[in-house]
Amino acid sequence: MRILCLFLTAITILTACNRTKEQQDHTSTSVESPVIAPGLSNKKVKVIAEDSLGHIWMGTIRGLNKYNVHEFHQYYCTDNPTDIPDNQINDIMNDSQGNLWIATVNGACRYTDRDNFHNIHQSFPNRNIHKILQTKDGRILFDYMHHLGVYDETGDSIRIVVSEFDPQHTYNQHTFIDPDNKMW
Repeated sequence: MRILCLFLTAITILTACNRTKEQQDHTSTSVESPVIAPGLSNKKVKVIAEDSLGHIWMGTIRGLNKYNVHEFHQYYCTDNPTDIPDNQINDIMNDSQGNLWIATVNGACRYTDRDNFHNIHQSFPNRNIHKILQTKDGRILFDYMHHLGVYDETGDSIRIVVSEFDPQHTYNQHTFIDPDNKMW
């Protein structure tokens, strides 16, 4: 059923993205978050995820989009601290508690029940998070490609636990947690 739902969503997205030039000219250029729109914020979709309510989330190189079967809600990085930290979305992850996490090139955030975002503090200079993972015991991990961070709930921040996977930066690594809770 989910495959059928994703297939229908993909067709809907492609249809919405193929608007005519005239339709595109009527789109407002002012950026507010969220913006209700007939289509995606950008055609280059990097990641797709489904939240606990069945909404489809799409991260692009120019904003975050939520599709609720009727319309798209577009979310952008603005001067508001309750918006996403950057418009370049790298990953979206729905955790076991129903929280939706967003990774960007400028940090991470969590979607709130107020239709906005809670940005997660980090003091590490590299803010470009590539992937968000969850272990079987519920820990939230952040893959920075060369570093690994863990969400510290008491400090509401990301703490780096592995500072260099590859000190020479020879390889671009990607982490994966298998069914036995082992990280690869």
